[in-house]
Amino acid sequence: MTVPTRPRTEWAWRGGPTFTAPDGSRLQLEQPWLDSSQPWSATFAVRTGGGRYGLTVAEVGAFDWHVTYPMAGAEVTSSRYAAGGDVLLASRREPPDYRAAWRGRWFELHHRPAGPVPAAAGIPRVFEALRFTDTPEGMLVWPRGAARVSFEPFRIAKQLPGLGQLRIERPGGASVAVPRFRGHRGRHGEIWRWPLEGGASGRARDESLLLATPTAVVQLVPGPRDTPDGDTALAFLEQLAVTWEPS
Repeated sequence: MTVPTRPRTEWAWRGGPTFTAPDGSRLQLEQPWLDSSQPWSATFAVRTGGGRYGLTVAEVGAFDWHVTYPMAGAEVTSSRYAAGGDVLLASRREPPDYRAAWRGRWFELHHRPAGPVPAAAGIPRVFEALRFTDTPEGMLVWPRGAARVSFEPFRIAKQLPGLGQLRIERPGGASVAVPRFRGHRGRHGEIWRWPLEGGASGRARDESLLLATPTAVVQLVPGPRDTPDGDTALAFLEQLAVTWEPS
């Protein structure tokens, strides 16, 4: 299988201000100077057949990006999936790494198991327990037939050029606790400064920002190339509306 070669930052992502989560719920971002060109993703875990499996819904092109950069030199194969779409497999022995993805027209479902690379890499068992519905707004993921599958809470991610990555979770199931004390008042919720665990670690700023709205808990986490000016990030978040509507 030939993977297209492109510069690291020049990938034609779908992007946009809206995204449908794997359970059919819908997210929308609104902000006067929002740059929504970068991709969405949804990370979650499912439990089935006595195992726990980490999964990520990503925009089409994410698998190619991974095997071009983090997994450069990996052996890549592709095969048709009986239920439709393609299953892509990438494996590398040194350093060991393995990734599988079901690819639809608009989105991909990734599974990257922990531990050593399988001796005979094939379609992950977890895919066989799930049913995928690919749409232009996001990929829906459901149990297949009578399979017993439980889903852990979703974390939605969206990169904002020059500012950092938005990490969006539902209230009550968020990985960070909203402070009990009053935060800075934004137009659509309260905002707190949140020290990064382990310090800046090469990031542009040494803290993230936490925004709590009625339907979402949002972190803005800086990367190494984002603005070092925390006030610029705060000004953006002050005007940001994040709405997460149920399916």
